[in-house]
Amino acid sequence: MSKYDDLIARKKNEYGKKFSTADLDKRFIKYFNSGERIKVNDYGRVIYGNVGVTTGFKPVFLMIRHSRQIGSSDVISKKTRIIAEQSGMGYKDL
Repeated sequence: MSKYDDLIARKKNEYGKKFSTADLDKRFIKYFNSGERIKVNDYGRVIYGNVGVTTGFKPVFLMIRHSRQIGSSDVISKKTRIIAEQSGMGYKDL
């Protein structure tokens, strides 16, 4: 079972019918599962980081910029463009 599948199962068990994946863009599942860093363009801002997820009955994906980060992160959505994946010490454009 993947990290994403585990999350969905736990949240469905916790929230039942109230739980919704409507705001979880499927493009980010791969990066959430792998922990791979990505580079995105979000409303004109270029952001680097790992994909995380909020808690609650209607979660959204987040861009977590640093592994030590606690607190504020940037919400990423269907309007966010993935522009590169981490490749060794740099990034490979998509």
